[in-house]
Amino acid sequence: MGKEKVEVASATLSKDGQNVTAYRVDGSRAVLLEGVNLENVCLEDSKGNQVEFDKPIDPEQEIADLKAQLKQLTVEFEKLSATTETKAVK
Repeated sequence: MGKEKVEVASATLSKDGQNVTAYRVDGSRAVLLEGVNLENVCLEDSKGNQVEFDKPIDPEQEIADLKAQLKQLTVEFEKLSATTETKAVK
């Protein structure tokens, strides 16, 4: 392989960090790289800056974060509902 470049709209890294799948704007798959050594493969944005892959998300941490967000949204919703009910009574 040389220094081939393929323009894509988005890309994902597999959970095991070994495969990269890239997609075109229309959603079709442009590239599938299996058994990737990320030291030899990189993505660049439209300005030529290298894009770093985020570490895979820990599912348990993601669930904990979503529960915390849901709790916060529920509290805010209850506050908003109380404010709306107070205005309706007046």
